[in-house]
Amino acid sequence: MERLLSELQKLIGRHVRHADCDCEVVEVLAEGPAIVLYKHTPSEIQANWFGEAQRRAPGTYTLPLVSRVTKDLHPVVLALLEEDEAANIRDLVGGLQPPAP
Repeated sequence: MERLLSELQKLIGRHVRHADCDCEVVEVLAEGPAIVLYKHTPSEIQANWFGEAQRRAPGTYTLPLVSRVTKDLHPVVLALLEEDEAANIRDLVGGLQPPAP
């Protein structure tokens, strides 16, 4: 797992387009594992535990490393990677294979 997280740390600072927003990878979470994307858009209203508007804060997305639909790396993660990086991460995750065309 340490080797996988080390490889994923290299993604921090890379930019990608997700949900019609320009985003940047700002963190890698061991739980999942997952990546956190910072949205380069105006701040959004952040709610507290009770759902009440509390303050303005930058928006983020937390994306799993592996897609639940294709059983491959998440499409946004794939957009961040070169082919050799993707193959390396697939091996580290547990032998994921890209879907057949």
